[in-house]
Amino acid sequence: MEQLKRELQVLNRLINDKQQPAEALIRLWLWNRDPNFTAAEVEEHVRLVKRELKQL
Repeated sequence: MEQLKRELQVLNRLINDKQQPAEALIRLWLWNRDPNFTAAEVEEHVRLVKRELKQL
């Protein structure tokens, strides 16, 4: 769980530093984390990751 939290914090910094669309970076992060995700799974997880990032 701590590893995931650290990864989310890094992702959040990337989003803030690069001023790129958050969803694009989240999708890239998800596919890098698990290349076996389907497009539907990525879409579902994007919402979850956004919610987690707000809680950081």
